[in-house]
Amino acid sequence: MKPVLLILTLILMTNFSCKTGPNNAGKAKNTYTIKVGEVQVLTFKTGPSTGYSWQCMNEKNDYVELIKKESTPTSKLIGAPAIQNWSFKGIKTGTVTLNFVYKRPWLTVNADSINYTIKVK
Repeated sequence: MKPVLLILTLILMTNFSCKTGPNNAGKAKNTYTIKVGEVQVLTFKTGPSTGYSWQCMNEKNDYVELIKKESTPTSKLIGAPAIQNWSFKGIKTGTVTLNFVYKRPWLTVNADSINYTIKVK
């Protein structure tokens, strides 16, 4: 009976700790200024074992280009959260607001969303 209780406790702790939003959601600096050729990295916390991931709804635009997207686990534990980094390079002078949604790809409902504005000079 005790092993079952321990397993249930671990499952609940994992599920609640993995469904996280962007790094410092709501408190993060949401506007960045870069020069053409410079790179801005946006960092998000994610729970890949839950099926949730961050998706950029308008990564193709005239002002920045996505050059790298990588996810790194925060530990070797099964179900551990991960850090997702999106690297955007300034390609043309102007301003773009990137809309990120945190969702399961097969669902239409978003768990969270955040916008980042990048000004390219």
